[in-house]
Amino acid sequence: MWFIQVSQSRQEQIFKSVGYHYDWDFPGPYWCFLGKMVAKAVFDGHEAELEVLNYIPVGRREFIAYTTSRWRTAKAGGVTELPPLNVIEVNFKKPLTGKPLEMFWTPARGMITTRIRRWLEESDEVDMA
Repeated sequence: MWFIQVSQSRQEQIFKSVGYHYDWDFPGPYWCFLGKMVAKAVFDGHEAELEVLNYIPVGRREFIAYTTSRWRTAKAGGVTELPPLNVIEVNFKKPLTGKPLEMFWTPARGMITTRIRRWLEESDEVDMA
């Protein structure tokens, strides 16, 4: 599981650096883009199949949770024993012109893991608008 926290200003900086204007009314494509970047970086160049699980806007920050297709398949199939819940938090450094985008990750705090566990137990429906 992945949990990205990103401020509105950092989102704008990231997308300005790649020539894209972030649409606050339709953030789904942006979240997919972030998930692909993180998956490629963490999985050493191999892109994993990450899917947006849920999100929470808090003040000027967005917290976006992703799950893997392995989790979705196990849950949809009614498997009683799901894969282990390993959650990390990903943060982005300020983009610098002409430099690769830098990010860092840490094991998720307990409250984050608890929130994601709750989301996994709830409905699979997520509003991507």
